[in-house]
Amino acid sequence: MYHTAVEEAYRGQGLGSALVSAAEQALQDEGIAKIALVAFKHNEGGNRFWEKQGFSVRDDVVYRNSPKSFSLYCVP
Repeated sequence: MYHTAVEEAYRGQGLGSALVSAAEQALQDEGIAKIALVAFKHNEGGNRFWEKQGFSVRDDVVYRNSPKSFSLYCVP
């Protein structure tokens, strides 16, 4: 999943869980059996959300960026 978010004013209403459930169902319908995501370490609220959704932290994967890559967004 990529760039999943709920506006702060609408959080806590089950919208994020509904979006994740719909995405999981759509992927399953297409025969896709595995979902992975990336969340920034300092995103405590987001990481709590993903844990509640059943996603766990993996320690067997190293995430790397190419020095040639660029980003279209800024992270504070």
